[in-house]
Amino acid sequence: MSARPEAHGEHVLVLVLDEEPARSALRHALDGVPDAYVRLVAPRHVGPLGWFATDEADDHDAAEERAAKSGRTLEPVADVEATEAGELDPVLAVEDALNESPADRIVVLGTADSALEDALRRFGLPVERVGGTTRDSSTVAALREEGRGIMSGRSRATPYAIVVGAALFILAIAVVVYVLAAILL
Repeated sequence: MSARPEAHGEHVLVLVLDEEPARSALRHALDGVPDAYVRLVAPRHVGPLGWFATDEADDHDAAEERAAKSGRTLEPVADVEATEAGELDPVLAVEDALNESPADRIVVLGTADSALEDALRRFGLPVERVGGTTRDSSTVAALREEGRGIMSGRSRATPYAIVVGAALFILAIAVVVYVLAAILL
């Protein structure tokens, strides 16, 4: 990995979404780009239990490894500036990466919904998807976007989600205690 070059060339920010993305498709997409400088960011994939327990270390390590694997695939055809784990929300991950290092375009590696691609266009850069498929931008995509907002803390519903989650957890413990008491007594 090299430091940010000052030379002319295309600076590409790659958002690595899938666990096993189509790295060969990305390599092929960048093969014809002379002097490509690439920064790869992989959003963390945090499960509900890990999010609730705020234990995201393993998820962070897995995201770093996902980005690093993609970076190693690209090294023969592009100068890989950096590989890193990003925020849980892919849009925030891209925003953080662009704040550190500007790019000429964004490449989404893996399966994405059109709502994500539309959200990435707000940065004013061309957005291209490589590998994977585009999911339907229907109600499911809107719900997924709302879920991203809640999980990342950007939604006004986040405190309510935490309270409801805690209440359900306490209710589950009470049910287990009640069942155990009924069995043992």
